[in-house]
Amino acid sequence: KILCKPLRQGNDAKTNQSIRWPSPRLLVMIIGSTVLLVMFTLFKSTSSFVYKACYRNIRPSRLFSSFFSDLSWKDVGITDASLLERLNQANLNVPTTIQAASCQQILNSPEDATIGAETGSGKTLAYLVPLLQSQTDQRTLILEPNKELVNQVVRMASVLTDEPPSVIPGGLDAPVDWAPWRQEEALPFMISTPASIQSWAWSPKHMDFFSQIQRVVLDEADMLLDGGYLRPLQDVLMGFRRADRMAAKWEEESHRTHY
Repeated sequence: KILCKPLRQGNDAKTNQSIRWPSPRLLVMIIGSTVLLVMFTLFKSTSSFVYKACYRNIRPSRLFSSFFSDLSWKDVGITDASLLERLNQANLNVPTTIQAASCQQILNSPEDATIGAETGSGKTLAYLVPLLQSQTDQRTLILEPNKELVNQVVRMASVLTDEPPSVIPGGLDAPVDWAPWRQEEALPFMISTPASIQSWAWSPKHMDFFSQIQRVVLDEADMLLDGGYLRPLQDVLMGFRRADRMAAKWEEESHRTHY
């Protein structure tokens, strides 16, 4: 009886007001979201198919041909048996393109070398490997912007040699305050920041330190030549220039005395 009871006019109006259809804006949003979802699903499946089809036609050697060199370490002048063994143990069997080019330039040319490549291409080993190959009585100084990069290079060099670069700490008044410098044996590799040895370049009595270094590496040169790193680097390079002038002057005076 209750279900079959006819509704009054007031109840009909109330019932009609409670049933509301979605607004046109909401309908447009629902339809648009559905279309976008369908398009995204189709695009994802199509792109996956195209990627797999293209990948089957490209061999890995072609994918990485621009990163790794076609030459071996021996082809670029690395002949030290111990160094080659260390490289193989570190799974560095093939040099990258920048490493092959830098090895040939550093080992075969007396000119300065500038190494520039993208991050992760092996620029640190690009100068470490040829320097280890041509290791002689000459002393090499590697300059890094900060101590974090110093530690990074030392760790990488420790993989390739039992004698990694000796770290010159900061806060020393003179080179003789650094114990390794007082040793009679020549230090093949030294590494530091320009700020650590900046004060040594100001005093003529420390010119022997700069005169006994034959090779200088400016690692991360874009950082060293910018901001707060620039002034310490300029002072260190000034120390090398002063040492060269003093050496030329002494040589000229020795010739005059001889004649």
